[in-house]
Amino acid sequence: MHNFCNVLLLDLHSMQQRFVFCVFVFCLVFGVSYAQINKQDSLETLLSKTDGLQKGKLLIVLSEEIAYNNPAQALKYAQEAFEIAEQYENQLVQANALQNIGTIYRILGDYVKAMDFTLRALTIYEALGNDEGLAEANNNVGIIHYLQKESGKAMEFFRKALSIARQINEPAIIAKVLNNMGNIYSLREDYENAEMAFQEAYEINQNVQNYQFAADNLINLGTIYLQEGDFKQGLEVFFQAIEMYEQIGSKEGLAATHNIIAGAYLEVDSLNKALYYAELGLKEAQEITAKGLIADVLKNLYHIYKIKNEETEALKYLELFTAYEDSILNEKNNERIARLQITYDFSQQEAQIKLLNEEKKQQQLILTASLVVLALIIIAAFFIYQNYKNKQRQAQELQNANDSIHTINQELRKQKAIVEEKKEDLDSSINYAKRIQSAVLPITDDIQKSLEHFIFFRPRDVVSGDFYWFTETLPEPIYQERLTPEGPVNVFEGFTSEKQIIAAVDSTGHGIPGAFMSIVGSTLLHQIVNEQGINEPDEILEELHREVMRTLKQKQNKNNDGMDMALCTIDHEHQMLSYAGAHNPLIIVKDNEILEIKADRKGIGGSLRSEDEEVSYTKHEIPIESPMMCYIFSDGYQDQFGGEQGRKFMKKKLYKLMLDLHEEDMQTQQEIFIGTFDRWKRDEMQVDDVILIGFRL
Repeated sequence: MHNFCNVLLLDLHSMQQRFVFCVFVFCLVFGVSYAQINKQDSLETLLSKTDGLQKGKLLIVLSEEIAYNNPAQALKYAQEAFEIAEQYENQLVQANALQNIGTIYRILGDYVKAMDFTLRALTIYEALGNDEGLAEANNNVGIIHYLQKESGKAMEFFRKALSIARQINEPAIIAKVLNNMGNIYSLREDYENAEMAFQEAYEINQNVQNYQFAADNLINLGTIYLQEGDFKQGLEVFFQAIEMYEQIGSKEGLAATHNIIAGAYLEVDSLNKALYYAELGLKEAQEITAKGLIADVLKNLYHIYKIKNEETEALKYLELFTAYEDSILNEKNNERIARLQITYDFSQQEAQIKLLNEEKKQQQLILTASLVVLALIIIAAFFIYQNYKNKQRQAQELQNANDSIHTINQELRKQKAIVEEKKEDLDSSINYAKRIQSAVLPITDDIQKSLEHFIFFRPRDVVSGDFYWFTETLPEPIYQERLTPEGPVNVFEGFTSEKQIIAAVDSTGHGIPGAFMSIVGSTLLHQIVNEQGINEPDEILEELHREVMRTLKQKQNKNNDGMDMALCTIDHEHQMLSYAGAHNPLIIVKDNEILEIKADRKGIGGSLRSEDEEVSYTKHEIPIESPMMCYIFSDGYQDQFGGEQGRKFMKKKLYKLMLDLHEEDMQTQQEIFIGTFDRWKRDEMQVDDVILIGFRL
């Protein structure tokens, strides 16, 4: 969590924003602790008593210690360490100093210099064969790519760092890199891999008794559970982190974690519990005078009282929050003003010295006044002439500029025409893709002949990564081999039962890439069911997983595209509904009760699993007891932002809506689901493709 938590806020919304914001603040609090300040004083005292190469090594340690508090001074220490290492021709110390310089430039936001110095360090580590340095440097290069929004390249370097760290068995580096990879998976909403990465990092830090980082890993892990909608498990993990912070006496960690828990309860409108933990976090933050953290807790308290409609208390905490933010800002401004004052005083002294020199010069000029007057006349004449020439030159330059502008305008008109033509071509391509996708999707009238249903299908863009799929299997003859005096013969035993198979599928991506995945998925489902004759839901998912891996060459290309889906097989003859799911559940409503059949927490297609690992899915069999209403869907409906406070719709509201509507006819249900979605969305942008299928048995 400490490695690049400052970039976790960039592209999240609503609930994710609130929880990740808490974690972000939590990281910053630990950036400057009292223990660090004391350690810095001790190192600086030791530095004054040290010389030679040992001084260079100590300067590197000191620059690391103050990098986030005082990057300018840290940079000076690291540069001095590099100069000492050059004098003693010690390449390892040179590489360590270069790596520190790169880290400091990264903190300062100069990513070009950060990459330059880090790669120079990486080159030296490679020449020396220093694996520990190689692991650290690859990790740092990955962080720089991440900060430049190049998460794909970042992941390449993190994997290199992890591979090296595992080879040399460096637990601290392994845990650090896993945490970074977990953050990328989290932002990609690949929660399964994020959870595995954070969990392994936590176990490593536990084993090496690095409880500070272990607790940080728990905070990341708890946030993942909350983002997946598992509120109970998320809180359990947060309370584990609290136990750790209590053991190591970290008041900063306790205060920040209590504030995170308050935010979690606030998100589910459990206001009394949110208030309890926010007040507890405020008390702890005030004990250590952590202004930034106090401001964040005050902001949570303001939201709590605002939702409770207690305007007086809400206003009080809003004013306190504003005062703390202003105080923090003023401290930074005071430091800047002090620096400006020093600069101003220095310039005033220079001005006074200059004034004294001018007075001496004037005394000398009095003796030669006639020469000065003559010189001034000559100079004036020169400037008049120069002014005349300059006006002529400016007139010519203005004419040239007008000619250039005319040329540029002509070129711009040409470029505009080209862009408009390209846009028309692109629009035509997208519309053609839409026609192809529409042709692949089943015809709803054909489905209606076999199954009472409705489908709410709304792509985010013109084409969609979500899609629905339906087929009916025909009865096949069954033969049993029997022995007769003439030899073995096949005896007709009857026919297989006719089955209906329906699926709601959520492919990776939106727009054209998502549409491509949907066509691949639809085609493979047709081959698996209609050509290969596989009709058990778990076997269909397993074969589809293998075919996606094979078709997209994912083992060779390291491609992680895939699908989440819910698939049902309906056997009316045996009155049995069979279901298997990859992340997406099946909801059954009967007798005014709702039943959630959970999916396996593994997707179809690319993942970090071993290439030789066999993937299996769970088959659930539910007897058909009429009447029962079934729903399968992607996460687009429940993840839509909207409402008065711009929050997600959430799974809880969706399930309640299903319970309220399950006895209505299909047309009415479809209209209400669509109307509810549109009223909730309001003017917000649609964030994902939406597929929601309901059918009655």
